[in-house]
Amino acid sequence: LCNYKKNKAKDGGVQMETGKGKCPFEPSQHYTAVMAVDKVLFVPTSNFLGTLFDISRATGLEQERIRTERSINWLSDPEFVSSAFIQQSADSNPTGDDDKIYFFFTEVAKEYDLYTKVKVPRVARVCKSDVGGMKTLQRRWTTFLKAQLVCEDKPSGQRYNILTDVFTMQHTQGDPSSTHFYGLFTSQEHEELSAVCVFSLSDINKVMDGPFKELKKTCENWINPEPIPTPRPGQCLNNALKAEGFESSLKLPDKVLTFVRDHPLMENSVTAAPLLVRKRIRYTKLAVTQAGSGEEPTRAVLHLGTDRGELHQVAVVGQNATLLREMSLFTAQEPVNNILLHKVELVHPSHIVWTSSNAEGCALYPNCEVCARARGLGCVWKEDASSDHTLCSYLFAQFSVINLSAVSLLTLSPPERCHPSPRELKVSMGLHLLLPCVQLSPRPCSWEHPPHRHTRQHHSNLEVTVTEETLGKYICTCQVHRHNYHQSFSQII
Repeated sequence: LCNYKKNKAKDGGVQMETGKGKCPFEPSQHYTAVMAVDKVLFVPTSNFLGTLFDISRATGLEQERIRTERSINWLSDPEFVSSAFIQQSADSNPTGDDDKIYFFFTEVAKEYDLYTKVKVPRVARVCKSDVGGMKTLQRRWTTFLKAQLVCEDKPSGQRYNILTDVFTMQHTQGDPSSTHFYGLFTSQEHEELSAVCVFSLSDINKVMDGPFKELKKTCENWINPEPIPTPRPGQCLNNALKAEGFESSLKLPDKVLTFVRDHPLMENSVTAAPLLVRKRIRYTKLAVTQAGSGEEPTRAVLHLGTDRGELHQVAVVGQNATLLREMSLFTAQEPVNNILLHKVELVHPSHIVWTSSNAEGCALYPNCEVCARARGLGCVWKEDASSDHTLCSYLFAQFSVINLSAVSLLTLSPPERCHPSPRELKVSMGLHLLLPCVQLSPRPCSWEHPPHRHTRQHHSNLEVTVTEETLGKYICTCQVHRHNYHQSFSQII
């Protein structure tokens, strides 16, 4: 049972708003909610028995509190895991398109005529300004559309059809169109199997703008419906629709509303290949941090909680995934219920049992060279705030495993230059040497050495013929992420 603080009462007390229709009756029930910028709450809930489900605008003006149609074609025994409010920015929204809310869940598919219940992952979308229809779909969403999410490893044919968690990340700060959704999946047949797939906002919207799926009752086959009425069913209000006289969803024609009522499902699916697949491990929660800019490849670090109370950190660069760290969080093997990334100063004691840990998996790398090699894992060589030494540290300072959901990242100062101690080589006259230099990025390495002509560079390595004039100090400089890493040698006889 939940209550929400609303306003001060006339007697000076606090007037409370009931939590009915805003949170589940059963604490163990899957639940998600998202609040828009104007403090309007959008939430999926069920009735007391857990037999009827809907997605509703649960706060705001009473006449604007609308919900989904209670039909199995709209929601069929869903299990919600996440939601996201995507606000359009004025700079990237010349069409005046409405803000949107996305919901992620698993439900029983009605489009498959099978004896067993087939579960499929879905993404549903509604528009923030939707207030329902005038006659058809009164107090119901007129913009509710949903599509199937497909996380499939095509070489093996393995499809992951149970959605466990979704983490929303804006890849370019301030650009809503760069939003990606990292989905954590398992399989209906193999529970000890986990996969992570990422879906872009643009791919989801492209599917929502595509053909609709329809059940033709004469032969029980799904086909593309024709014709689609105008204006397009399910689309959000924009400048063009308002110019045609559709300033509100209340003014949409009944034929448009009837069509969207009967065709909430899209024909095409939003597909992606797994970034990561782990066998004999069941992941329960996912959080993602990101690093990389300019010419450097974008790298994501996945923070994955398991059902045994462990945390796994996996770095993803392109199509390559590397396990960075595994650690136990609890003394008992209890599942990780949530992962919160936060600034250190926002940590406060709570009655909620939680554990925090510095994300210092990079501390395993003892020197600047190996730390620089691990830059794809989010490691940087930087000064330690508590000492005068430089250490290999993770780009993001700290995370906690906690039953809350908010994200803010703490970006640290850029790494310092590496200055390793010189290595002395005993040599003899006339000897041919190949001095190694580890090239850590696509940028070329350069050598500083005594002025002579008895050297030749092979890629990043340097070939040297030992003479009296070639004795001295040799320094190789390689640029890594706009900072320099030095490797130095000196020769003695």
